[in-house]
Amino acid sequence: MNTEERGIFSDIPNIWNNFTETYDFFPEIFHSGWLVAILLSMVGILIVARSKVFIGAAITQTSTFGISIALFIIGLEGMSDATGQAKDGLILFYSILAACLCTFWAFVNKSFFWQLLQKLKLPVQTSKESNQNSKEDVTAWLFLLSSAGSIVLLSKSPIGKEVIDKLIFSTIIGATKEDVNLVATISLIGITLICLFMDKVTLVFTDRDYATAIRLPATFIEIVFALFSGVALGACLKISGTLYTFGCLVLPVLISANFIKSTRVLFFMAPIAAFLFAFLGFALGNFYDIPQTQLTVFCMGIFYPISLLFNSLFIKN
Repeated sequence: MNTEERGIFSDIPNIWNNFTETYDFFPEIFHSGWLVAILLSMVGILIVARSKVFIGAAITQTSTFGISIALFIIGLEGMSDATGQAKDGLILFYSILAACLCTFWAFVNKSFFWQLLQKLKLPVQTSKESNQNSKEDVTAWLFLLSSAGSIVLLSKSPIGKEVIDKLIFSTIIGATKEDVNLVATISLIGITLICLFMDKVTLVFTDRDYATAIRLPATFIEIVFALFSGVALGACLKISGTLYTFGCLVLPVLISANFIKSTRVLFFMAPIAAFLFAFLGFALGNFYDIPQTQLTVFCMGIFYPISLLFNSLFIKN
């Protein structure tokens, strides 16, 4: 690999040639990374719409904790050989289950739950302010508990600790064709849902009170979104790790939102931005021998303040 200290623009032909050569041998790595970025950016639009950006970090950590629990329960004897493939599905299930529980708590209106507690004459507060504070408290608790628990549960197991370290480090090396097919299937489902119910979903997540007033099934929409986002986040985290999952969940949306105001357009622009950043990060990382997922998130992080500056100069004025 060419590592001479030259400008990045003069390296473009070599970057492209090196990328095409590596792509022919490891297409699953690139496909899975790009599809994960596109899928998560679609989920992130509604998370940002609810101003729940930090919940994304909590969800990714909770999914990691779910994988740790799965490894702790099922044992690790077969994880280093062929029998580990039989346990892979169960690990994926625990990752998705943990994410779904977290997204359900974050996005589904729980008025029916509080009403049940009131009928049982339990002393609970049901104001919007108390509910908001409760969600923030639970978010912080989930993040801290999951971050520590993932390490504590598997601290005595070299193999289990290696799995968790891989998730935290966010390496996508080892992605398989099955991973690509899984993310592609979830992405197609998400695109279909967005195309069919974009306006209704957007209204529920931006102005729930008005959506309820015009008799939209707001709670049902929230449940469907919570389940879909939980499946997407749990699957993506197992493939790409926590940093890449959280980065692709929020940064493409935050960047795109600084250039446009229309949520409808955002549903198209955010996935495109996610793909472009992922393509750039994977191509540059492959050529310069830098971890590709970290470089992708780094590029998005560098571009975010540029988008803020553009917004302040040209959009709001």
